[in-house]
Amino acid sequence: MNEKVAEIKELYCSIFDSSDWFNAICENSSWNFVEIKNKNETLARLPFLLEKKYGIFTKISSPPLTPYVGPWIKKNSAEKISTKLSFEFDILTKLINELPKADIIELPLHHSFPFIHPFIWKEFTLIPRYTYILNCSKITEDQLWKNYLSKTTRNIIKNSQLQLESVTCEDINSLYNIISSNLIRKNVSNFINISLLKHIYSSLSQKQKCKILFAKDKASSDFNAAVFLVWDEHSIYYLLGGANQEGRKMQSLSFLLWESLKFAIIENKNFDFEGSILKEVESFIRGFGGEPTVYYVARKLSKKAKFFYNLKSLVR
Repeated sequence: MNEKVAEIKELYCSIFDSSDWFNAICENSSWNFVEIKNKNETLARLPFLLEKKYGIFTKISSPPLTPYVGPWIKKNSAEKISTKLSFEFDILTKLINELPKADIIELPLHHSFPFIHPFIWKEFTLIPRYTYILNCSKITEDQLWKNYLSKTTRNIIKNSQLQLESVTCEDINSLYNIISSNLIRKNVSNFINISLLKHIYSSLSQKQKCKILFAKDKASSDFNAAVFLVWDEHSIYYLLGGANQEGRKMQSLSFLLWESLKFAIIENKNFDFEGSILKEVESFIRGFGGEPTVYYVARKLSKKAKFFYNLKSLVR
């Protein structure tokens, strides 16, 4: 395992397994990565967060707000499919073997990574998750409106455009207040703190890899919804979003996602909604016309951790 995290060369599937992201999100936590090398050439890389869980377990996982952690594997130039697969299976197996011992391993794999077999062979459980992805690099705004958005979504956006305007600014306090009120309304524990948001924004904005969009009420000039977008060379990601009571009445989040998709078209990138297993959220996102895309969470528990979780479920 390489300890020199500050010297990482940028090799990643998405912004979420880049050193830029891990340095931004792991404000007060240490992170590391495993890699496979051939002489001085990096062949594969997988970053992770190593921490204590319940004070007794070691856990390897992704940081908060991190939907994927790779792994990144160098593309093999061999012409034969069988040769490519053999190379990638071998490299991934070696990469998994390099992970430090832990009671809990829980790593979300990037959706572009189809080779999950070595995780299965290493006795991981693979849990499917879904995101929605829209390839905005191949469509125009007019095509997006006519051919991708549902009729319901189009009507909502038409109405909201009469009442709202989109504003880009650095008001982290307003973003935090909107997101927090949204989580409280849903009875979800607030895992986001304002210090973390400020650190993410400060780190990524310096590299021009993020922005915050607000929906501004034309009548009152108040912000009533916000989305936090981050991006890499290929995709823009809907990291966070929410609306307050007035914003929900005006359907402001639909308006902001429409503005976000237009931004993705201008930037010639994919738009990743990051998905949700919540029924009401999934149906909302589906209305924007993205393609459902599966990715997997690789999970493995030690005997001690399995016993603890089984006991915990019995006590409930």
